[in-house]
Amino acid sequence: MNNTQFNTSAAAVYPLPRMRTAPQAIKELQALDPNTCFTLHALTIMIKQGKIPFVASGRKKLINFDTLLDMLYNSETTQTPPDTINGIRVIKA
Repeated sequence: MNNTQFNTSAAAVYPLPRMRTAPQAIKELQALDPNTCFTLHALTIMIKQGKIPFVASGRKKLINFDTLLDMLYNSETTQTPPDTINGIRVIKA
């Protein structure tokens, strides 16, 4: 078996993930939805908080673009207001 046959059959079994840096992912997301409010800053914060899995490649953090899209499409989380703001307890009337 030569390398060409192996690579072709491996690609059929294991599709290559679309790994992107955060700026590349935002550009592609904006191409899909020009009016998106999802920003580069929000994405980098999510990466730093571990909410989006990444692969380190040197100093770069690569994310799977399809995983990001899946997370955005299937996100049904709502945030509840915190009981405290900057350490001050919120008084509810």
